[in-house]
Amino acid sequence: MKHQRVLIIDDEPSVVRLVAVQLEPADGDVFAYDVEVFTDPHAALERARTQAFDAVISDYRMPAMDGIAFLKAFTALQPHCARLVLSGRSDAHAVLRMVEEAAIHRFVAKPWTRSELVAMLNEAIASVGEPVLAKANTLPRPTSTTLRTSSLLAELSDATLERLATVADWQVYAPTEVILQQSEESNSVYFVISGYVKVMQGGAPPDGVKPGHALERRARTRPQVMLALRGPGDLVGEAALLLDRGGTPSIIALTPCQVIRLASHDLAPCLQQYPQFALAVARQLAQHLTAANHQIALMRGDLEERIHAIVRQCQSIGLDVDHWLTKAEIARMAGATRVAVSQAMSRMNRPAPPA
Repeated sequence: MKHQRVLIIDDEPSVVRLVAVQLEPADGDVFAYDVEVFTDPHAALERARTQAFDAVISDYRMPAMDGIAFLKAFTALQPHCARLVLSGRSDAHAVLRMVEEAAIHRFVAKPWTRSELVAMLNEAIASVGEPVLAKANTLPRPTSTTLRTSSLLAELSDATLERLATVADWQVYAPTEVILQQSEESNSVYFVISGYVKVMQGGAPPDGVKPGHALERRARTRPQVMLALRGPGDLVGEAALLLDRGGTPSIIALTPCQVIRLASHDLAPCLQQYPQFALAVARQLAQHLTAANHQIALMRGDLEERIHAIVRQCQSIGLDVDHWLTKAEIARMAGATRVAVSQAMSRMNRPAPPA
């Protein structure tokens, strides 16, 4: 097994320990990773002067030196090293700025799984030497390794994944950005790799709001109700795959997220060629339909019941409720006004009267 030397830098000791543990040897790994961890960027740069690394994994926000400054300095010392960024609450636009200014190859959104981290790391090492920025709002093309992190795409053969990797692309979105607008004609399907998106039904965004654009406050006047939350591993925009057209509800980023986009005409032949893939897609769509019907039933209840339903759903999929669910966001997801939600939550948090 080939060894890859990896430098990890994060100002939080718990994070560097977590990454180091996740990169310990495991069955099925392509590489063995020799890891060095640092919490001080200056000490990490000093080490980079004397030791060559295959990859560097850097935090985005560090008090002593931010990720852009660190990776610029690191790249000057080791220009052929793969560069990854750990992105927490920073938005996708800031990450894209790092793509442009620090020439990063991949970013790993917090929280991540070991399989996601290893896939991104291997992909970054493999992509060293390729052009880093493909176009605005995209990262370099994924490889078959990353495609395989999707449980659906993992049903396909290696040769098919290699072919799909040549036509797939990354898309990154900041919170409130529109991935797919309701009833929009689309020939693309999306696999969520990291982060969370919400599926909204109701009044479409006003004319002129394009996918990838954030919804401005004044544009949020038409009522919408949330049908579902989708997270890592989920397929969205499936109507394009099965119906060869759009007509879906709106899909909007709730958190910073990364998705892989594939044209339906590239993916659709796989439904006939691979019965296990078709069955896995059908199973996930059935789960989505069941969840959507359940969510619609919940949304017919009073506002307090809707708020409880939204919070429970977020908690069930591991979404950080305290960070991402402001009263304004809950209002958008519940199809209510922020004032009504504030009043309802005040009633919900009011202590019960003594017996």
